[in-house]
Formats: sequence, structure tokens, C-alpha cells
Amino acid sequence: MIPAGVDLSDLSAQLSQGNVAIGEHAEFARAQQSQLRQAIAEINSNSAELANQDTENTDTLTGDGKFGIALIDTPYDKAADLRDVAQELQLRTGVETVIVRTPQGGAAVSDSYSRADLEAAESAFAGVSTDVGLRNYIEALSSPNPSWLVFAVVIAAVIGTALILTWNAVAKSLHN
Repeated sequence: MIPAGVDLSDLSAQLSQGNVAIGEHAEFARAQQSQLRQAIAEINSNSAELANQDTENTDTLTGDGKFGIALIDTPYDKAADLRDVAQELQLRTGVETVIVRTPQGGAAVSDSYSRADLEAAESAFAGVSTDVGLRNYIEALSSPNPSWLVFAVVIAAVIGTALILTWNAVAKSLHN
């Protein structure tokens, strides 16, 4: 549910104009406005590089790098409310990945990244200014994740080898 006091029309218009939207009461973001605009411009100018990055990970989607961020300071009940705001902004603007931040937390939605990847990257905002957190977040999303299939095969091979060696040792000791 969209929290009361969130002006989706205003935020959508701002996102459409410059990929940064600051809510009416988001004073925490106003001081960083120029840094945020610079960060998002750099991130989106590098979007082609992010899209063409060759990773071995086939378990998750690879983003095309078109990002937008909305900063609001409106009370909300749960993180899903912020995801609803991000989803609505994404639908209204066509921005591929929309990040919504408040002083207490945030959420993101994307046509290019999985929800698991978006949530795993959330810690990038911890303890830093929003513009630095945004850069860290995008870097975390663009970093290759481990291929769990390769990991599982290696573990299975190690366990299989240990079983065979144990079986041979037991069989030898029984024959002696």
C-alpha cells in the first residue's frame, strides 16, 4: 500500500526529468541533491558498460543500468509499502530500476535485477551518505555473484572423493 503523503505524480515527474526525485518532506536529501544528481548521471552514463558486463553467473538477471532514485520522508508500516512506491514509480516512468530511500530504510524494484539481488545489495547504504550508498549499491548489483551450480558440483566432488577413499580404506582393513 502506498503510504499517505507520498505524491506519486510529483515524484514521477521528477524521476522522468532527471532520475532523481525528492519528496516534499525529505529534508535529509536536499543537502545532497547535487551529489545525488551527479552520482545518478555517472551511473546512467555507464549503463552500457553494466549491460555488457560479461559474468559467468546465469542464475540472476543482468541489469541494463538505467537507474532512478526517489527519496521520501513519509511514515510507512512495512518495507513492502516502499516496494509499492518503487513499483508505481517504475510503472509511471519506465525507469528500469527504481530505488526508494527514507531515513529509516529503503526498497527497490527492477525489470533487470532479481528481487534477491536488490535486497542483498541494500547493505550498501548503511552508514554512508545517500550518494555514496547509491554508488555502492549499483556496484554491488553489478558485481558477479557466485555460481551456485559450480559450488554444488565442487562440494559433491569433494564428498564423493571422501566417500570413495573411506570405502577403499575400510575394504583394505577388512581384507587384512
